[in-house]
Amino acid sequence: MGEKLNQWFYALKAVVPNISKMDKAYLPGDAIAYITDLQTKIRILEAEREMVVRVSYPLDTHLVSGVIKAFRERQVVLQESDVSMTDNGKVIHSFSIRTQGGAAEHLKEKLVASLSK
Repeated sequence: MGEKLNQWFYALKAVVPNISKMDKAYLPGDAIAYITDLQTKIRILEAEREMVVRVSYPLDTHLVSGVIKAFRERQVVLQESDVSMTDNGKVIHSFSIRTQGGAAEHLKEKLVASLSK
């Protein structure tokens, strides 16, 4: 048991940089502080990576106002939308919608036809 414990302490010393004292009594506390610091850094990096940029416009001035109005006229609920750009410079705006009742495919065809004009 004592030899295995010593191996764990040596392993901790190898991965924990700022050890305050080369004493087994201080090593676990230093390891905990180091791990806590790493967890904080991970949370910050994840928050920065997942940043969301939102832009707000009045409906009548927005480029997709015709699409939104067409959805409302047909009692379609807009659940989500996504904008992306293709390699050849085209902008694709995708909409996830929910409809009342069946015939969703027929409604999709009508919407695409009316919005493609």
